[in-house]
Amino acid sequence: IGRGLAAISAKTTNERFLGYVLLHSVPALLSVATGSTYDAVSADQIGSLRIPQPDLQTQSVIADYLDRETARIDRLIGKREAFLNVVAEKRTALVEHSVNGTILGFPCEGQQGWFGRLPRHWQVLRAKFLFRERPTRSESGGEELLTVSHITGVTRRSQKDVNMFLAESMEGYKLVYRGDVVINT
Repeated sequence: IGRGLAAISAKTTNERFLGYVLLHSVPALLSVATGSTYDAVSADQIGSLRIPQPDLQTQSVIADYLDRETARIDRLIGKREAFLNVVAEKRTALVEHSVNGTILGFPCEGQQGWFGRLPRHWQVLRAKFLFRERPTRSESGGEELLTVSHITGVTRRSQKDVNMFLAESMEGYKLVYRGDVVINT
């Protein structure tokens, strides 16, 4: 229950068929949607949609077909996601075995850390001895703005749908270069 919601139900149309038609109509509905904080569609706007009306038996046949096919597609998507998870696990294991030396046949009997056990003859240093923060900053602010995410990594901000305020100038922003490790708080 919500204020300003348009609740509709089917009169003389198969509800599943109507649901598929409306789902297919979302782009048309969004093109007439209004609202300052979210897109809103009125019952009148929904009522003005032109919806094909084959006989009820045909609507039922179409809805049954779409139920079967969308379920099949959902199963394929599930299999794809399961496959990608297996590939990600394989990749993680490969990196771990590479980082801890087992892929090279070294016996791992030394220090234990996030990387597993290491060969005794390997040295372990704190990251602060291996990296330095680059102090280079933009003088003009004319460079392309980037964004960093744990999901997508470093990407051009123009390629993302980011709802954050932009500063008046990007002068003084940090510059990054290919191969840099970028961390965002």
